[in-house]
Amino acid sequence: MNYEKIILELMSRIQYLEEAIEKLEYRVSQIDVIGDERSTETEVNENTKYTRTDARNRIISRISEEYPDYSVERASRADGSGIRVINLETGDQYIIKYYHSKTVLNKTEGFEYGDHFIRVRELLDTYPKFCIFSLVDSSNRWYYFIYEIEELLQYHHDRSQAKNDDVMHLYFSIQSDEAFITTGRDVGRENVSKHLDNWSILGW
Repeated sequence: MNYEKIILELMSRIQYLEEAIEKLEYRVSQIDVIGDERSTETEVNENTKYTRTDARNRIISRISEEYPDYSVERASRADGSGIRVINLETGDQYIIKYYHSKTVLNKTEGFEYGDHFIRVRELLDTYPKFCIFSLVDSSNRWYYFIYEIEELLQYHHDRSQAKNDDVMHLYFSIQSDEAFITTGRDVGRENVSKHLDNWSILGW
């Protein structure tokens, strides 16, 4: 029995369910709670919770601001449920795959990091042009790391410990105004500040 394939399939289903739950949570937040002076929406706002949907909307908004001549929209599931960017002047288009993570505190060294889980086979099947990794820290500050897919796949290839390794685990962090990445909590870090908020790479 191929347990790795089973795990990957389960992770895919979990992602689908998370998106469905996000939609339900939004609808519930619009309903007043009977017998409570405050609405559910107010309670949700007091306990801010950012989701993949929030990340997608922020990325779409940011790209639209940077490139007003582009059409930026949600891509279909067949495209990997990413973001479609269309150059309205030329008709050229590409897909962005996005990943989102909240941060976790590294108590030993005193910095926060985001944990992103990527299925390599999914990237190869849909082959987006770019991948964007967003993370939001405990102070609600947002950070975006933007990669061309070729560079990301090469990064994985150079550090993969097994030829059939189909999973990337990336840990991004901001320390002293610099950006770092590692493939594990106990692995050496690499400065990736050039990928932080590098929106200019998305232009034609």
